[in-house]
Amino acid sequence: MDESDRKYYLKWGWTRQKGKGRYIFTRGVCYGFFLLCMRIVIDIIQMPSYEHLLEDITSQDYMIVLGGMAILMILAGFLVAWCLWIGKESRFNQILKDTPKEDLPYLNTYVK
Repeated sequence: MDESDRKYYLKWGWTRQKGKGRYIFTRGVCYGFFLLCMRIVIDIIQMPSYEHLLEDITSQDYMIVLGGMAILMILAGFLVAWCLWIGKESRFNQILKDTPKEDLPYLNTYVK
């Protein structure tokens, strides 16, 4: 096991102990919020006139669209976090498969 695999094994093992649900929820909300902020920035950049910027952004119609967009972006964030979990878990399992048990660093949990 090389040093990068060892560090990954320890870091992901620690994250994995906290649970899949917690990982997906926290990362999903963060990614969703980031996507929502990027969408707002894109909307501001695409506005034809900046004279009525505050009126346009605070209008009720925009707030309704933004609420729906927030729900979609957070769901997209959950999807991204779930895909990242699958990828990281497959790498972790590959390290477990390729490394003899006696060479694995100790974690505070039983690893199959």
